[in-house]
Amino acid sequence: THILTDVERPDFPESWQFARDRPTIAWKTGTSYGHQDAWSIGYTPRYTIGVWVGNFDGRSAQELAGSKVAAPLLFDLFQSIEDFANPRWFNKPANVRSRMVCSVCGRLPNRYCQAQSREYHIAEIKGPANESICDIPQAISIDTRTGKAADDDTPAQFVEQKVFNIWPPEMARFLLQHGLPVRQAPAYQIDRLSSEKYYPPKILTPSENTIHYRRLDKLRAEEHGIKLAAATTNRIRKVHWFLDKQLIHTVDPKIDIIINPLPGNYTLELMDEVGGTDSVPLIVKDFRLQE
Repeated sequence: THILTDVERPDFPESWQFARDRPTIAWKTGTSYGHQDAWSIGYTPRYTIGVWVGNFDGRSAQELAGSKVAAPLLFDLFQSIEDFANPRWFNKPANVRSRMVCSVCGRLPNRYCQAQSREYHIAEIKGPANESICDIPQAISIDTRTGKAADDDTPAQFVEQKVFNIWPPEMARFLLQHGLPVRQAPAYQIDRLSSEKYYPPKILTPSENTIHYRRLDKLRAEEHGIKLAAATTNRIRKVHWFLDKQLIHTVDPKIDIIINPLPGNYTLELMDEVGGTDSVPLIVKDFRLQE
């Protein structure tokens, strides 16, 4: 219920101080595939209201979106029937408590989590959701002369600790693909790798257990490219691609490449600059030879 009240509402003006007479509502919207229906459902301790907007014959309309047409009606109805003079809300269960978590990952903060926020949790539950500690903000010793990670030869007067968000591979890739800022952290120092949080690389495509067919009856040979995409943490600068132990490409991990192997069974391997690896079998078949 708390989560469903913490959504931007269409009936709130931009300035919150002019919205004090609006009832607290837990609510959600939905839009059916093809814009055939728009829904919004909300509830308070007194009322539950559902709003449906659409054409009775099932015709779709691009304007049918839950947040745009159904939600405003929902809030108009609550505005009309709720008792502002005697506001009520749900009692918080005794086992639901609040605590501070790292704003970056939502887990218990480590000492480097500079931004923290308060969040509810169910106190008695055991497991990672309640007990794991955030490991994304990490302190890295920097050589102030070069901006790179300090090593054993860096004089003490030039060593400074700075905090960076070190993202797991899939998350780093996701953030970059969606235009979200990922601060490039200093590259790993191999001689200090054992004392640092390290994420091995991941092959995103091709996926395991996928058979790639060459359709020479429909496409030219050069049109059968297979995309190779990697995910690495933001401390990696280069990755190496191997096909059956033969190096085929060395690239920035953010760059996807295309290969076009002949039919056969291969092993595709990805290696980052500090030796971490991932591999998948790559199966390519000629569609014309299938039974």
